[in-house]
Amino acid sequence: MFDILIKNGIVYDGTGSDGEKLDVAINGGSIVAIGHLEPAEAKQVIDASGKAVAPGFIDCHSHSDLSAITNPLAESKVFQGVTTEIVGNCGVSAAPFHTEVLNGFLADFSDQLESKPSWHSLDDYFELVSKRGTSVNIASLIGHGNVRLLVVGLDEGLATPEQLRRMRQLIEQCVEQGAVGLSTGLIYPPGMYADTNELVECARALKTAHGIYASHIRSEGDKLIEAICETIEIGRRAEVPVHISHLKTSGKANWSKLDRVFEEIEQARNEGVRVTCDRYPYIAGATWLAAVLPDWAQAGGRDLILDRLRDVSRRARIQTELEQANPAGDRWYRVMVTSVKDRVGEDFEGLTVAEIAGMRGVEPAAAVVDLLIETDLGAGAITFSMCEENMRRILKKPYVMIGSDAWAARVDDERGKVHPRAYGTFPRVLGRLVREGLFSLPEAVHKMTSMPAETFCLAKRGFLREGCFADVVVFDLERIMDLATYEEPNQYPAGIECVIVNGRVTVQNGSHTGARAGRVLRGT
Repeated sequence: MFDILIKNGIVYDGTGSDGEKLDVAINGGSIVAIGHLEPAEAKQVIDASGKAVAPGFIDCHSHSDLSAITNPLAESKVFQGVTTEIVGNCGVSAAPFHTEVLNGFLADFSDQLESKPSWHSLDDYFELVSKRGTSVNIASLIGHGNVRLLVVGLDEGLATPEQLRRMRQLIEQCVEQGAVGLSTGLIYPPGMYADTNELVECARALKTAHGIYASHIRSEGDKLIEAICETIEIGRRAEVPVHISHLKTSGKANWSKLDRVFEEIEQARNEGVRVTCDRYPYIAGATWLAAVLPDWAQAGGRDLILDRLRDVSRRARIQTELEQANPAGDRWYRVMVTSVKDRVGEDFEGLTVAEIAGMRGVEPAAAVVDLLIETDLGAGAITFSMCEENMRRILKKPYVMIGSDAWAARVDDERGKVHPRAYGTFPRVLGRLVREGLFSLPEAVHKMTSMPAETFCLAKRGFLREGCFADVVVFDLERIMDLATYEEPNQYPAGIECVIVNGRVTVQNGSHTGARAGRVLRGT
């Protein structure tokens, strides 16, 4: 007898092969048979006639580090068919954690928590996630920002040899506890203060454990090529695979650089450097509004940043530099405020900085500074800086996989207007880009399943094969579609009929069953 028998579905096994009408049998959390199975008794039979059956989707670029604890049902992810999330991206991870990390930059996410974090090590964090239960599997990178903050602090300046030794030691400890790699966020403090040599030394700590170096690179705009080359150099010198997070060409003046980006990546791959990338299917990015500040203004942490914004002379310098960085004067029409801390100024959510400035009768740079002060730096923003053609060209590349760059949310979340990618990334690829012919359905499934599983060394995930863990999604080929928009993002997609995580039905007929069958996935 089988625990679950999925009958008559069109199976896409994750390899990129064409779909085939087959049955899938599950027992004890694993796939035990795939084929034209004879009628057999099963505790639960799922009729997938005319539906696609695929491995559960792997979100290779997630920020659900804290929502894995505060929102363990992970509704916005499982309703997309996501069964595994890789967290700890962009240099920020839940662990290693100490008070300095909270006061430094994890404070940006602390409103997701009901109380001060109770963990310190990655082991502690994994234990808490496992104890509370989660609806998706969780693997984690280690944030270089956490490590640098704990060893060097938030100030500008290069790490000393002794600090480098301690940073590497701390990364090695995290890898021993199950981290699948190291991430950097080189546009955010304190990662922005690290030089290439420091990053190479840190990445070398991954070599023996086959970990990956994943980077939000130093520039996605004016110095994009230099940033791509730096990332490749780190992989080459450290002798580890590198992964470029949310590959993009930001700003119209940089859209023409994409051919050169591809040349650099593909030359490195031909020379034996393992380079992969991820991307979401949208032309707007999202981060904290404070990220627009000059690098010098972001040094030292929250309190010092706010002191600079309030100081008359330094505020004037900040506003001047913001204006100088926008000579065309149109930037602020493309920056939309999406959330504000503690609902301060919530009337501004969904408005551009230019619109807010007009309402207040001030220049946009002044509106930015005022809003950052009023929200205690807790303002999120979406920036429309990319073009559709480049997005499609990036997604089509065989070394690019799908990542949402979002944390797990739910439709009754009251923290403003999140980026629609939180709710729509994977169905948008299947429901729009596949139908429009950008790539085939088998290719899209491959980018969401076996490709990230192999890139991040997630054993027995990402494939529909006998012996693999039973992470499965059943979706309607005709109905699957994202519904979230920039104006109304809090909408679950259509067409995801059933989601199974480690052999437990988690989504059925469009409803969450409440199952928390996800596991912590440790690197090997």
